[in-house]
Amino acid sequence: MRWIGTTLLAMAIAISSEAQAQTDQQRQFIEQHPARQVFLNNCARCHGAGLGGMIGPSFLDDEWRYEPGVEGVEKSIRSGHGRLGMPSFSKTLTDEQIASLAHYLANAHKPDPVLPGEGDNATAEPDPAATTAGDELTHYLLVYFTDPTHALHFALSDDGYTFTALNNGAPVMTFEDIADQKGIRDPHIARAPDGTFVLAMTDLHIFGQQEGHRDTQWDRPGDAWGWGNNRGFVVSTSDDLVNWTHHNIRIDELGPRYREVGCAWAPELTWDDQRDRMMIHFTIRYNNDPNRLVYAYLNDDYSALETAPKLLFHYPKDVNTIDSDITRFKDKYYLLFTPHDGGAGVKMAVSDRLTGGYVYQDRWIDPEPEACEGPSVWRRLGSDTYVLMYDVFGKQPHNFGFCETTDFETFTPIGSFNDGPMKATNFTSPKHGAVIHLTAREAERLRKAFPSD
Repeated sequence: MRWIGTTLLAMAIAISSEAQAQTDQQRQFIEQHPARQVFLNNCARCHGAGLGGMIGPSFLDDEWRYEPGVEGVEKSIRSGHGRLGMPSFSKTLTDEQIASLAHYLANAHKPDPVLPGEGDNATAEPDPAATTAGDELTHYLLVYFTDPTHALHFALSDDGYTFTALNNGAPVMTFEDIADQKGIRDPHIARAPDGTFVLAMTDLHIFGQQEGHRDTQWDRPGDAWGWGNNRGFVVSTSDDLVNWTHHNIRIDELGPRYREVGCAWAPELTWDDQRDRMMIHFTIRYNNDPNRLVYAYLNDDYSALETAPKLLFHYPKDVNTIDSDITRFKDKYYLLFTPHDGGAGVKMAVSDRLTGGYVYQDRWIDPEPEACEGPSVWRRLGSDTYVLMYDVFGKQPHNFGFCETTDFETFTPIGSFNDGPMKATNFTSPKHGAVIHLTAREAERLRKAFPSD
C-alpha cells in the first residue's frame, strides 16, 4: 500500500507539474477543442484525461512513436496498432470525428495551438518542416528529365529558390536496359508513410531506336518510337534515393479492355489515407479518343497496379486533358491539369475528396503567353506558401515557370528559372519535374553519391 500511495503521489506531482508547464492557450485548446468529448469517451482510459499518457503515450510532448502531424495521427486512429493494444477506430468513429480528433492530438503539445475556426491556419496542412525518422526536413529535391537524355536528373536546393544539378548535370539514372521504350519522361517522386521513396515515370523515348527491341507488337514504321505508342510506366522504389528497384507496369496488359489503349503517360503519386494505399493518377487515351485523366492504386510494394484505372475528372469540353497534379490544402483537394482548349496551359478543379467530385473552375491559372503543361505543386518549408511549377514547353529553350499561392485562389507569378528569384545554377531546359522535401542527412547522401564540381 505504501508503494501504491507513493506511486500515486508521484503521478499527481508529475501531472501537476505538467499542468503548470502548459500555457493558457494550450489549456484552453485541450479543454475546449470540439474533439475533447470524443477523446474522453474513447482514448482517455489509455492516454489519460489530461492527455499526459498512462498505458498509452503522452500527447503533451513532441515525441512520436509513429508518424507526426495531423495526417500521421489520423492514420494511427484509423488503422490502429494492434500489437501494442491500440485499436482501430475506423468503424466506431465517423470521418469527421477522426479528422477532428487527429487535429486535437497532433497539436495539443504546442504552446500556442489554435482551435478550429480561430485563425486561417486552424485546418491547414501540417507544416512540411516536420520530421521524418527523427530528422527535420530542410532541403528540396527536384526530379526532372531532358529531351536529349530521356533519363532521370536530380537537382538539390537548400532554400527552395536556388537549385544545383547533381552529377554535374548528367543523368543520375538511365533506362535503356529497364524501360520497354529505352527511356523515360515525366518523373514524379513521393515519400510513402513507411519511408519508401517512389518514382513514377512514363516509359517513353521519343528518339529511341526500334532495332533490337524485345516487344515487336509496338513496332511502327520509321527508325524511332515517336509519340503515341507508349503504354507503360517505370515505377522505382528506394530506401535511400541512391539504390533503386525498378518495376515495369504495362497498362495494355491489364485486360481485354486495355488492349485498345493508345497511350498512357505523366504518372503522378498521391498517398490516399482512406485506402492506406499509394494512388497513381495519369493521362490515358483509348484508340484515337481524346486524352483523359484517370487513377488507380499501387500494391503494397509499389510494384504493380492493384486496381483498374478509373476516371478522375472529365473536362467539360471534349478536348485532350493531360498532366494531373493533386494537392490537399485545408479540407479540399486541388487538381491542376492541362487542357488543350484553344492552347495549352494550367487550369484547376476542386473537390472535398481525393478520387472524384472535382468542380471545374473556368480560368487559366498560369500567366504564360507560351504553351505550358506538367503542373506540380510543392510547399516552401516553414511557411504557408505553395509553389506551382510547370513546364513552359512553348518557350525556346524549354524552362520551368513558377507561381506562388497561400490560398489556392490567387496565384502570383515569380518568373522562370534564372528570370526571377528561382535559379538553376548548372543546368538548362529541364522538363516536367517534381519537388519533395529531404532531411540534411538525405541531401548529403545524394551529394556524395552524385557529386558536382
